[in-house]
Amino acid sequence: MSSSLRQLLRFGPFEMDRAARTLRRDGTLVSLPPKAFDLLVVLVEADGAVVDKSALMARLWPDTFVEEGNLPVTVFALRKALGEPADQYIRTVPRRGYCFTEPITTVDTQVARASRAGVSPAPAVGSPVLATPGVPPTDADNGLRELAVVPAQRPGPAARPEPWGATWQTLALALGMTALVVAAVWLWQTRRDSTGLASVQSVAVLPFIASGGTAQQKADSIGAGFAASIANALVGLDDVIVRPFASGAKYAGPSQDALDAGQALRVDAVLKGTVRFLGATTQVTTTLVRVADGAKLWSYTTTGPAAELARADVDIVSRLAAALEPGRTGTADAPSARHLPPGDAYDAYLHARDASGAWTARDIERAVTYFGDAVQRDPGFADAHAGLAALLVLPPTNALSPAVLARAKASAARALAVNPGLSEAQSAWGRAVLLGEWDWAASAQAFQAGIAVAPYDIEPHLWYAHWLSAQGRHDEALAEVRLAQDIDPTSPRVNLYVGTLLLAARRYEEGSAQLRKTPLEMGVVNQQVYLATAVAYAKRQQWDEALAVAGRLSRSQPGGPGRAYLAYVLAESGRAAEADEVLGELERQTDTPRTPHIVLAAAYACRGRMDDAFARLDKAYDERDPRVLFLKVDPMLDCARSDVRFAAAVRRIGLEP
Repeated sequence: MSSSLRQLLRFGPFEMDRAARTLRRDGTLVSLPPKAFDLLVVLVEADGAVVDKSALMARLWPDTFVEEGNLPVTVFALRKALGEPADQYIRTVPRRGYCFTEPITTVDTQVARASRAGVSPAPAVGSPVLATPGVPPTDADNGLRELAVVPAQRPGPAARPEPWGATWQTLALALGMTALVVAAVWLWQTRRDSTGLASVQSVAVLPFIASGGTAQQKADSIGAGFAASIANALVGLDDVIVRPFASGAKYAGPSQDALDAGQALRVDAVLKGTVRFLGATTQVTTTLVRVADGAKLWSYTTTGPAAELARADVDIVSRLAAALEPGRTGTADAPSARHLPPGDAYDAYLHARDASGAWTARDIERAVTYFGDAVQRDPGFADAHAGLAALLVLPPTNALSPAVLARAKASAARALAVNPGLSEAQSAWGRAVLLGEWDWAASAQAFQAGIAVAPYDIEPHLWYAHWLSAQGRHDEALAEVRLAQDIDPTSPRVNLYVGTLLLAARRYEEGSAQLRKTPLEMGVVNQQVYLATAVAYAKRQQWDEALAVAGRLSRSQPGGPGRAYLAYVLAESGRAAEADEVLGELERQTDTPRTPHIVLAAAYACRGRMDDAFARLDKAYDERDPRVLFLKVDPMLDCARSDVRFAAAVRRIGLEP
């Protein structure tokens, strides 16, 4: 009886049962990830006090090394589940932690049951009660106030009362410290509330509208690149999610409605702007608009020499970051604290950012050229080095030869030498050393470092999820990739990776369902969705469906990988003669840097041609095919696992079979 007493806590329309680990809103069960529920318990038990980030990390991940970047993502998941404005229940105190702002009441479940029965409840022995409100945390608990369990005492000799002076001093100290915390939070919140920025938890940067430039300036490309540069710089914010520019790149042009774009991207606010070239002068105007009602939350206009457009970029990012997170202490602490390149290098950089948002092989190649031009003109341009490295290791648009991987590693290292806080460079360096050197430990550290410096950057989450999946740690991999999905739920690429990692975990039904939900917008992603769908059908022995998808893709893209996938599906389904015919056709073709050796190896293995299969695996290893990383778990290679050479192939990339 006593174990359920006072277990229910109420705030707003919610009722939380800590013992049953459930949260209900107006009686309806709310789905919460386990860590999000743990976070809610800790914040509620703190009773309005600010809980330091270090204390939260210790409570949520005891005896486990986890990057601090996981905490704000967990806060985001909890806020999302509560379904209220960002500051309705959980308030962020910059550079400190979080506090719960809603009044909390306890519900005596024994009283509730007795009331319904029409009787008076008996007092319970040992029933837990909430710690005294307002008492500040001590150094011993690292700023985290625990729920005190105070057993009821039998009547006994009266305790000697404390001197009134000591009691008064204790009370005054408690009230004073509580007042300081409340005042600090109030001042911070008032600063945001004055502009309505307190409700902004997520932002999308839309392509700027450029005008007045010459043909050489390619005004449209400059406008999109300028917006991409701003979005890339803001990704380092601690408490506000900024969507990757690739998700909003399609909302370009003066006819696009900013509010419609914001609703489609599922953000609280959108940043839009204009770049006007007026002879030797450039004027940049930008506005942050709330999606819910179109209210203008923040705006800024700057005018300067056209050759110094980079200064406007840095200025806008610095000011907007300070507005969104007022706890930041100046430019040095803002995500915009980066190198100011000369005009020609910055111009090439903007063209590169614009091209890289298109996500086709041709555009990625153009972006690599522009980034290379930018770093050649300014070798100290860290953001350009980071962008170049990120694209060089981006499959399947590049052939990841040892030379390309070495170039990517060098560019990422150069960027980190200038600015260690660039998560883009951390992710690229990690992938370069993983594929170039099979260094699993160093790559994991790089991905985790990227998450730590920019918890809302999807790239380190995505690559670390792949790292975990390749190791066979599927539950962790799926948890990591779903964090990226929470950060950018509309991204076709992120949704694709959720599906493919489900397939690697052999959760074929879920993987198929996820692939069906993946938005089809970008050429490269579209192709991968269809290829993965064919594999999902094959692993579920839905041969007709698998052959239809693979066949359609091979006909629509004769020189693409669809033909190899068709050979695999035919071989796996037992249609030996047809599989051999397609394989023979592919053997007569000249290999290219993007030949799908792993897929061909899978097809040969399912035909029982093991020597041919392992010859293809050797080629994939030598050419650093990214799929080599998944030898241990790739379901397409199941036909080859019984061969004694397969374990050696897995060890060759630094893993245990």
